[in-house]
Amino acid sequence: MLLAVDAGNTSIKFALFSDTPEPICCCKLKTDPGRTADEYAALLQQGMALYHADLNQTTKAICSSVVPQLTHAIRTAVRLCCPALEEFLMVGPGIKTGFSIQTANPAELGTDLVANAACAKKEYSLPLIIADFGTATTLTFLDADARLQGAVILPGVKTQLLSLQSAAALLPDVSPVPEIERTDRLPLFGKDSPSSIRCGVLRGQAFTIDGFVDACRKEWNGKITCIATGGLSEQVLPLCKNRFRVDPHLTIRGLYYLACAQNKKKQ
Repeated sequence: MLLAVDAGNTSIKFALFSDTPEPICCCKLKTDPGRTADEYAALLQQGMALYHADLNQTTKAICSSVVPQLTHAIRTAVRLCCPALEEFLMVGPGIKTGFSIQTANPAELGTDLVANAACAKKEYSLPLIIADFGTATTLTFLDADARLQGAVILPGVKTQLLSLQSAAALLPDVSPVPEIERTDRLPLFGKDSPSSIRCGVLRGQAFTIDGFVDACRKEWNGKITCIATGGLSEQVLPLCKNRFRVDPHLTIRGLYYLACAQNKKKQ
């Protein structure tokens, strides 16, 4: 059994795999740098127990972490929960990916973006662009020869909302989308402060993403597959003119493929 861990700024996702890239089960914990390894171990055990998953059968683990101060606690927690563990892989420099990274310093590329690209390359047609909606919204582009050309990073939806609220004293505290409102019915201009903020943030993200997708199509002269992942994709994508295929488990399945690639490398 393989345990994959995707540690992000907002949440940490754990998934168990057997012999296929479809997770047997997933559980998600809130990211909290103040928690100890023992606390994460207890929460991981509880989360997996909800799905009747047995961590005692786990012999291998792989972790993508964009929160360095959490990495040691997560590694320790996994070892506490998985007594049969033989190998713990960290996504980072030296790991076999199956594609080339054309950035100036490949080592600084977010490990979640590496995992996203690993899954997208295996399961979707190239060239492609990946939009990941989280604390930051990222766009990653793989060309037709599976070369990762680079990435775009901009503040995520909630990050933009929090920034406005902290910097402008008179602006209200608003959620991305109220329960009673569908994103695709969002007006072009707001009629009050909350709706004006939502129009600016949500439509601003959609216009930005469409702009980058259109520019990629022009730059590389062809059709591009558009993939999206991340919890806030449902709020933004209905406002985009480009159609995206939503894949909520893209990152975690990418970790499965990366783990498999290391096995082949050893052989």
